[in-house]
Amino acid sequence: MYIFNIFDLILLSIISFFTTFISFYLLKKRKHFDLNTLKLSQSKNIVTSLGISFSINFVIIFLYTIIFNQDIWNILPNRNYIFFGSIIILSLVSFWDDIKEIDPKFRLIIQLIVVYFSLTNLDLQNLNVPLKLIIFLALIIWVYIINITNFIDGSDGHCAIHSISFFIGIIYISSFFQLENFSFYLAIVNLIILFWFSIFNKPSAKAYMGDVGSIYLGYIIGFIILENILLSKSLYVLSIFLYPIIDCTITLAKKTYNGIYPWVKMGDYFFLKPIINGQNHKKVFFVSIIYNIVNLFFLFLQINFSDLFFILNVLNAFILLIYFNSFKK
Repeated sequence: MYIFNIFDLILLSIISFFTTFISFYLLKKRKHFDLNTLKLSQSKNIVTSLGISFSINFVIIFLYTIIFNQDIWNILPNRNYIFFGSIIILSLVSFWDDIKEIDPKFRLIIQLIVVYFSLTNLDLQNLNVPLKLIIFLALIIWVYIINITNFIDGSDGHCAIHSISFFIGIIYISSFFQLENFSFYLAIVNLIILFWFSIFNKPSAKAYMGDVGSIYLGYIIGFIILENILLSKSLYVLSIFLYPIIDCTITLAKKTYNGIYPWVKMGDYFFLKPIINGQNHKKVFFVSIIYNIVNLFFLFLQINFSDLFFILNVLNAFILLIYFNSFKK
C-alpha cells in the first residue's frame, strides 16, 4: 500500500498551509465575502469560497507524488485523467456559482454529466448485477453524496469535521484490511488539506469553504464510498458518513412531500436548528466532534468484533438528530 513518509507529510503540509493562507488573503483582498442570506451568523465580512484551495492543493500534492513516488501509479483509478478533469470542472463551476448563483437545475445537469464519465474510474463489473443497473445506481449515489455534502455546509466547521472523521475512518479501514486502493491516498491528502482549512473555519469562522469546497469534498467522498462498496466494505464506509446521510435524507424527503424543491435554501436541516433557535455555532461544532469520536469508536468495534455494532452507529446518528431537533421551537 502506498504510504507517505514523514518528509512527504511535512512538506505537503507546509505547501497546503501556504496555499490555504494565500487563497484566504487573496479572497479577503477582493472582498469575496459571504452574503449570509439565511442570517445564520452575526459576524460580517466572512471570506467565502476558501474551498478553492482544496482543488489547488490537491493538484499540487498529486503532481508532487507522481513525480517523486512512482508507487502511486499502482493505485490510480482507471482513466485517472477523467477523475482530475472532473475535479477541475466541478471546482470551476462551483466557484462561479459562489460568485453568481447558477440555476440549480443546470448545476445538477453538470454534476450528472461529470459523474457519468467519472464512473469509468471504477470497475463496476465486479458486482454480479446487470451493468446498466449498476451504472444507474452508482450515478445516483455519487451525485446524491455530492449534494448532501454541500447541504451540511451551513455551520462553522460542521462539514469539515464530518469530512475529517470520514477520512480518518477510511485510513483505518484501508490499513486494517491492507487495501491497496486510491481511497487511502485520497483520505491522507484531504486530511492534510482540511487541517489547515479548519483553522480558518472553526467557530467563530473567519472563512467558509463555499460550494467550491463542499462540492469538491462531496465528489471525493462519493468516489471513496463507491470504491469501498465495490470492495465489499459498504457497511463500514456508510457508518462513518451516516449522520449527513440521515439528516439530509429526512429533510429532503420532507421538502419533497411538501412540494418544495430539494435545493431551496431554508435552513431546515437538523444541525441548523440550534443556531436558528439562538444557540451559537460552537455548540453544534463541539457536539459534532463528540459524535464523530464515538462513531469512529463504534467503527473500530465493527471491524474488530462484529458487524452488529453497526446498530450502535445508527443509534448514535439518531441520538444526534434528536438532540439537534430538541432546539425546535
